[in-house]
Amino acid sequence: ADLVIWSEGCLSRPFPSAEFYYNWHPKQRPLIEFIQDMKVPYSESLLFDANKCDNFETSFKKSLGLGVFCADLGYLNVYNKTGDVISYLVAIRKLTEALKLAQFFDFPTLKRIATNNNNLDSLLVLSTMSYHNMDMYLCANDRADVSAMMVTGVWTESLYLAAQVYKKKENKRMRDHIASQKNILDALMSALVHYMGNNADYVKLVSAFKELAKAYEPVVIENVEGEDKVEMLNGQAVTTQGSYTVITVSDEQMTQIVKAVETLRKKITEAL
Repeated sequence: ADLVIWSEGCLSRPFPSAEFYYNWHPKQRPLIEFIQDMKVPYSESLLFDANKCDNFETSFKKSLGLGVFCADLGYLNVYNKTGDVISYLVAIRKLTEALKLAQFFDFPTLKRIATNNNNLDSLLVLSTMSYHNMDMYLCANDRADVSAMMVTGVWTESLYLAAQVYKKKENKRMRDHIASQKNILDALMSALVHYMGNNADYVKLVSAFKELAKAYEPVVIENVEGEDKVEMLNGQAVTTQGSYTVITVSDEQMTQIVKAVETLRKKITEAL
């Protein structure tokens, strides 16, 4: 139900807010809880190497890369990997400086917080606020295309990480989460087509996303309407939602989706 949140500073743009995808805080991102509940061991190999940030050469590619590294930072937060966080902050700083956006990140404070395991949630909250402010700035200064690429990078890497966790330990909640991204994919596709024009990089990216869309095509998402019910439990009113979502996806379709996600992620991290 909470698939699309629109950024107040960029209501006219055809894609969800960057803040939504970057916000991995447990209270607001159920994906974090999914991973924690599944108790899948941390795997550094799932992350894109922070030392390869120079792979992203153009502004278009740097924006994608920034999104990828921000998503990886969220994954590190799940497992309290203090040591690895620093290298990803360095990569993020390098890319934001190249994009003339470093002013939105207080890197000394972020680095200080990152060295304390007890403060990693604070790191993500502060990083999210910085990312949100940057997102608003981009939209207000006719650079919404940069924001769109960051959103695309965050979403793709987050979906890739979710898919890899699912491969290690199949789980219905994670399965439904991955399948439900069909709706987000539709919104992102609209954004990419909107900015594409004759830009070769956009054309390649749209082509890559079309392959993922084919894998998602058989997924059926049905929203069932119903009335909420309020019951008394131990003297307190408890509300049960009457509306719910039914997601239909077969094992074979999930296999194809995971493969398509892996292919898309490879193209993005290899800068198309």
